[in-house]
Amino acid sequence: MVMLDRKRKVVFIGSCSYSGSTIFDMLLGSSPDSRSLGEIGRAYFPQKKHHILRECGCLNPSCQTWANILSGPSVNLYERIFEQFEERVLIDSTKDPHWIKRRSDELEMSGVETCHVLLWKRPEQIRDSYAKRGLIRYWKRHWINFHRLYFTLIENFSVIPYDAILSENGDFEERIRNIDLEVNENFWESDPCILFGNDSARRHLHTSDSKEFNEIQGRREKDVKSSGALDHREIAP
Repeated sequence: MVMLDRKRKVVFIGSCSYSGSTIFDMLLGSSPDSRSLGEIGRAYFPQKKHHILRECGCLNPSCQTWANILSGPSVNLYERIFEQFEERVLIDSTKDPHWIKRRSDELEMSGVETCHVLLWKRPEQIRDSYAKRGLIRYWKRHWINFHRLYFTLIENFSVIPYDAILSENGDFEERIRNIDLEVNENFWESDPCILFGNDSARRHLHTSDSKEFNEIQGRREKDVKSSGALDHREIAP
């Protein structure tokens, strides 16, 4: 179904790390008239090597999808994106509440609609996600500090429980309709040019026998063993 409202909109997904935001980003961004940006804010506040290199999710070293867009400052970033692409709805899953607040204020001043969605995982779910990656000692500090900042900086937001995405009772679809968004469950068929995000999700943008899939899978296994404490810029006040 093609969206009839051509008003420009930027959707900000807020979540603690390992909450499923990359999958959620792609579910929204692969729907009609929408585009996933991934964690585009990390191009300006890098934490890892691929952030500094501004590596595109397609893993093609010659890809120029983001070159012109990221050549400018964070100010007017989305204006450059709207100029380059035809989609009217952009999905930004940069989890930093400071980034969300600053970019939202800029967009609203320029007349672009914003939508804030908090992807919610229960504390025990976050603990388990961190434990799988050998990071259990960090989960409580990250979870508490992220939500403290988010609730302080973001005034109006809708909540999508992670469990709703997994359910089959229609709750997820209803919640999405209530905030005037759409999803495409076949997100793996979408454009792989998404910036950063969780490797577990991004690898599905490539066929399982491709070198890109194997590269991401190998990187994911390495990250599980060696990830450090600097997972959240947003834990700092």
